[in-house]
Amino acid sequence: MDRNENIIFYDGYCALCNRLVRFILKNDREGIFIFSSLQSDTAAKIIPRKQIDDNNTLVFKKGDKLLYRSEAAFSILRKLDTFWRVLLVFSFMPAGFTDRIYDLIAATRYHVFKRYDSCPLPPKAYKSRFLNATDAK
Repeated sequence: MDRNENIIFYDGYCALCNRLVRFILKNDREGIFIFSSLQSDTAAKIIPRKQIDDNNTLVFKKGDKLLYRSEAAFSILRKLDTFWRVLLVFSFMPAGFTDRIYDLIAATRYHVFKRYDSCPLPPKAYKSRFLNATDAK
């Protein structure tokens, strides 16, 4: 697998986002996902800044394509081995609607789930699944 094929970009300061990364790591039995924070040099090299708003946007690099917000979340969920795939029923709703729900969660995540002062280090067992700036193409 190409290391740049399935990259999940997330807000490294967000406690909710970091919990979701740990959830994905646990349920990604094939180890297909690689991770990088939106605040990283890797993200700056790959994602046009105008496409993300104050690091409120989940971005999934699926091959050569960048997916954003709810489309990214649904695409990631499709690849996981978890009961929570039942949430894919919402992927059949209009993207404008699911993105509004995504935006509501993104706008309140620091208030509800808190914010870290710095990006937490990845768990040692998964450190190889997190990109450094030199890894990105």
